[in-house]
Amino acid sequence: MRQLHATNKTITWTVVANYNQRTLTDATISDQIVGDQDYVSDSAKLYEATINSNGTYTLGHKFLPRILLSIVTRTL
Repeated sequence: MRQLHATNKTITWTVVANYNQRTLTDATISDQIVGDQDYVSDSAKLYEATINSNGTYTLGHKFLPRILLSIVTRTL
C-alpha cells in the first residue's frame, strides 16, 4: 500500500509479507530507491503481525529492525 502526502512530499509504503505465517530465517525485503527519492533515516519500522481470517492484519510487537542501506550510483 502506498500513501502520498502532498503537503510534505513524502510517500509512505506499507509492505505486508508472509501471509502464510511461516517461520522465516534471514528474510529480506528490498526495494530500489530511484529518481529523486531519498530514504528518511530511521523511518523503517518492523512489526510482528497476525493475519486475520478475512485477510486483514493486526499489528503486534514492534521489533528494532536491522536496516542495511546500500547506495549505488552509476555514471554513464
